[in-house]
Amino acid sequence: YIQARGCHCLALVLTAREQLGCGRLWHLGEELLVQLLDVSVAVLRMTTVNSTVRDSSFLLRTMLEPSTCPEGSERQNEERMRQLLAQELCSRGVPDVLLSHLNSYAYMKDERHTELLEGVLACLVHLGGVWAALGPLAQLEPSGEAPTLAKACGLKVLFEIGKEEPILLEQAQAPATGETGPEAVMAMIRDFVDRADDSNLRRHAELLAGLCQLLIGRKTRKIC
Repeated sequence: YIQARGCHCLALVLTAREQLGCGRLWHLGEELLVQLLDVSVAVLRMTTVNSTVRDSSFLLRTMLEPSTCPEGSERQNEERMRQLLAQELCSRGVPDVLLSHLNSYAYMKDERHTELLEGVLACLVHLGGVWAALGPLAQLEPSGEAPTLAKACGLKVLFEIGKEEPILLEQAQAPATGETGPEAVMAMIRDFVDRADDSNLRRHAELLAGLCQLLIGRKTRKIC
């Protein structure tokens, strides 16, 4: 419980710093940032408890989200720190830890795991791109409500992240088919919806499909 609440509070502090104009990562200093990274990764690795996985992934997601600072040197510094942070997390094998948690919780039917699934999936996207989340979700067997809940969480996360960083959707690539861009994401959305009749999944699928259509339209206009 203390670990979970601690990670949650650290995430709120980072968000408050940015809202106050202090930046989220750049001004922390190397020593403090390393300590923050060590704590978040250690907690994520050592636990399978729902609340602790949820809050440690929430902390990592907060650290990995794009800066909301105004354009300029401050934002560039924040983005540079975010890229270095992502590289360090990948070098520590964090994506594998996240996948392990995803597989552990994806088949549970309890909707209280929604925030956990969203946090884990968001971190996977920030660390490895769209298919780092879509690929594992596509491999979930359609066995009732549980995989449907995980897939709905994945589509919701991709919509939220795609609004802020559309380049992630534009650079998406399906390893199996070689299809790229929003079109590849659209194909996966159709596959998810065809495999399950779930209103929550369909709602998030419609939102993400609408965003993909918008990006496809922009690309078409640029070509013309």
